[in-house]
Amino acid sequence: MQPVKLELLAPAKNKDIGIAAIDCGADAVYIAGPAFGARAAAGNPVSEIAQLCDYAHRFSAKIYATVNTIVFEDEIAQAQELIRELYSAGVDALIVQDLGITRMALPPIELHASTQCAIRTPQQAVALERLGFTRLILERQLSLPEIRAIREAVGCELEFFVHGAICVSYSGNCYLSQYLTGRSANRGACIQACRSYYDVVDAEGRVLARDRSILSPKDYCLAERLEELADAGICSFKIEGRLKSGAYVKNLVRYYRSRLDSLLSRRPEYVQASSGVLEGGFTPNPAATFNRGYTEFYIDGSRARWNSLESTKSIGEYIGAVVEAGRHCSLPGGKTSEGQQDTQINGAPVRYRCFAQSADGQRNSCQRQSSGQIVIEAGKQLFSGDGLVFVRPQGGIIGMRADVVDGDRITFKSTEGIAAGDKVYRNYNIKFEKELQANMPRRKIDVEVVFGQDSVTAVDADGYEACLPLPADAPLADKQEAAADNIRRNMGKRTGHFDFLCSAVAQSPVRFYPAAALNALRRDLADGLVNARLGARQKSRGGKLSDTQRDTQSACTINECKHISQHADNQSDTLHACESVANGSFWRQVPPQRSQALTGTADYTVNCANHLAREVLADMGYEKVEDAYELRPVADAALMRSRYCVKYELGLCPKLRSMQDTPPSQSLHSSHDPHTAQDPRLSQSPLPAQKVKEPLWLVNAGKKLRLTFDCKRCEMTVQAR
Repeated sequence: MQPVKLELLAPAKNKDIGIAAIDCGADAVYIAGPAFGARAAAGNPVSEIAQLCDYAHRFSAKIYATVNTIVFEDEIAQAQELIRELYSAGVDALIVQDLGITRMALPPIELHASTQCAIRTPQQAVALERLGFTRLILERQLSLPEIRAIREAVGCELEFFVHGAICVSYSGNCYLSQYLTGRSANRGACIQACRSYYDVVDAEGRVLARDRSILSPKDYCLAERLEELADAGICSFKIEGRLKSGAYVKNLVRYYRSRLDSLLSRRPEYVQASSGVLEGGFTPNPAATFNRGYTEFYIDGSRARWNSLESTKSIGEYIGAVVEAGRHCSLPGGKTSEGQQDTQINGAPVRYRCFAQSADGQRNSCQRQSSGQIVIEAGKQLFSGDGLVFVRPQGGIIGMRADVVDGDRITFKSTEGIAAGDKVYRNYNIKFEKELQANMPRRKIDVEVVFGQDSVTAVDADGYEACLPLPADAPLADKQEAAADNIRRNMGKRTGHFDFLCSAVAQSPVRFYPAAALNALRRDLADGLVNARLGARQKSRGGKLSDTQRDTQSACTINECKHISQHADNQSDTLHACESVANGSFWRQVPPQRSQALTGTADYTVNCANHLAREVLADMGYEKVEDAYELRPVADAALMRSRYCVKYELGLCPKLRSMQDTPPSQSLHSSHDPHTAQDPRLSQSPLPAQKVKEPLWLVNAGKKLRLTFDCKRCEMTVQAR
């Protein structure tokens, strides 16, 4: 049995971040083109995607383009043209939401069903596989048993998010942004209403929670669960974050690369999906990058506290607490704030004294207290320029930059509003950010060189080969052993991302070659290895058409593009069909469509926005197909549906036996961080569960959203009033 390739898939806001992700060990990168991406602010010109493809393919890494919005009727031609351009640029696959794309005249490019397709059941997975999707990107809110059930139902690849932001709604089925502002998440324009602040009110108008980000979940982190996911059938491990910074991507890709490499080292049935190994570089620290606190969400099929509390934005890594605030804050050893103390971090907390600085540069006392200072007890060393966040026990966040850290003293422009008991986090570590810039790892591919009698041959770690003839007029060397050493030394150097090793000098007698000539040979061999790798990829791309398809292709024109399908009960009896493009060079094989896969009504949650999608859904077995919510809003629509539950977060769940969370044992979910522990503001509502009258409402700026709860399925919906 062939080993299973495991892929680390990284986000990229732009070309430069994509290249950095490859350099840090990504096996693939997903990126948006100029339109139809589910992150409207992360578009890129096709020319830059082409450059990223060229770089990635040198490591046999892949580039996936996101074409994962719904497509309106008047955009079909534009979307089709963009897909052709992306294919010509070298993109390896498209991430797609709109099912109508499967009916377009496309090049022979793989289609991956986006997480926006809300793939939660084996039945959905089977239906999408039958449409020709070679990979399914599963809903984030699945458990391991549910993933296994989908794996058993389909033969295509499965992809799963392992890190980053979690949409509180099932992906693709959130219409809250569209309802509130007319900006659709399914069109890449989500306003992130789930990160807003709401009052929670019961049917009698009693406030159960006030001004809380009650719909905002923590960020996903499944670093400790990669092996279980692989064994459940996941082959691609995806990091969220196409709007995130380069530092975020570098840090997390390097971290997950190390975790996957550890898995591969002990499980020979799994192998890396691309080429090259990393050496050197920074030590990753996921706690130091953007996060709202970490959770494993529903992966074990059980609940925990998922709310991000105050941190709808990143609060970063836990540092310590404000232990004193007042006029004369005492310090270790009995010294007052007038004393001096060196800062030492040797596993013991350090007390930092914090001062406010006036406009004239004079250090003043804390403005919250008359003539006072504050003391932070920190478990990590702080640096000038660090970004710190102070979280109040009863709510509220203050963020500020540490202007100067001098020994145990920290100077801020203001310390107003800070008091004893506040928790302190660092969401910007200036020293770590500089390390990410200055100390990147090097990704290399090893090459073995054999220096023969008449030619020199180089074979890289994946078996790609380059061979060059040797100059016939090279003179015999006077010193045979010295000449052989000269060849080994000059042919055994780094060139680009290749590490050459001359394993044999098989000349007899040995000829003399100047160092400049040997260096030129090595550079030419490197170019030859790159061309061999890229050529093999291009050949595999061009080899997807059968002779029959090529014969058919020549007879087609753009006005004669047809979709041909034959329903059959047995896969072996089905016919494959194809669609063509006017110039005859673009083809995509379309697998057979099978009826009776799905039945009933395809309602607004299926997101049908054009006639091609309507045809696909009808072929899938639906008897009635409704318009997408963006085209025809539904008055009583479920604007969100989720396993996240406000009643649970407020301690009102009727199934709840104990509100005390047990934080996971993993380091990233460590219970020493108080932000991961039970929060007193959400531990219970002001009323006992039996006295709370439903329905519950979310209230923001005068607008009310109704919450309904399906306790049997353990789901919550958010509905228009």
